[in-house]
This record gives sequence, C-alpha cells and structure tokens, in this order.
Amino acid sequence: MIELQKPSTKPRDFTAYRIREYTALVEALVAARQRLASGPEILSLVNELVIVTEEILDFTDSCGEAGKARACCAEAEHFMAGLIEHAEAIRAANGAFGSRFIDFIQHMPIEAPRRAA
Repeated sequence: MIELQKPSTKPRDFTAYRIREYTALVEALVAARQRLASGPEILSLVNELVIVTEEILDFTDSCGEAGKARACCAEAEHFMAGLIEHAEAIRAANGAFGSRFIDFIQHMPIEAPRRAA
C-alpha cells in the first residue's frame, strides 16, 4: 500500500491527494512490470488504481473543480470503462499485463488536477 500524507477537507486538497496517489500507483505498476512481477501484487495495485480513479473521476470535472466528472464528461466515462476492461483482462491473466495498459493509465483525461498535484 502506498503511504501519502492525508488530505485536508478542501475539495482541491482531496483531488490533489488522490492524483498523487494515482501517479504513485502508475509508477508502482511500471516498476512491477519492469521486474516482471505478477499475481497478487499486480492484482492489488490494479484494484487500488480502479478505486482511486473512480474517486477522482466522480469528484473532479475537466476543469479541476469539485463536481461529478462522469456525469458530464464522456471522456472520463470512456476512460473508466477502458480501465475496467483492462483490469478485467489483467485479472483473467492472473496479473499479467503489457505496455498497452501502461500507455492507457498514463493518459487519464483529467489533466488539470494531475498538473496541480
């Protein structure tokens, strides 16, 4: 599990905290792939990534303001659907994944909050 400083109750702080957590999970998955990890370690990271992504996309709109991104942003909805599809394929392969997954997760559609973090 990745340890980060807990956010305050401000929406911007929450978003920045979750974006940092998302980025740390992406980096952990890249490192795991480089050392050829698989199985429970990868599955745990992927599950955590899906949860964090859902929280970010539910809480943040495309401008980085508090809101419901998936309710109004087709790009965010498409990203989440793609992430779930990748996660299911990784689960079916017992944690095996390729560069296509890494490329996908490195391009979350909510760029404004990622830069702010």
